[in-house]
Amino acid sequence: MKKAFIYLMTILPLASFAQQIPMFVGTYTSKTASKGIYIYNFDVKTGETTLSSRSEE
Repeated sequence: MKKAFIYLMTILPLASFAQQIPMFVGTYTSKTASKGIYIYNFDVKTGETTLSSRSEE
């Protein structure tokens, strides 16, 4: 447990340097026009999202 805590405390500051993180959004496709899973890039600084890709049924 102590090793896991130390590992997390080492890795978490590195995550703060990331400018964009992937954001996955899943939708139901039954009887709707949605396409399933959408992948967005989330900009941490601005809060803006841009569509990266999506799955086709």
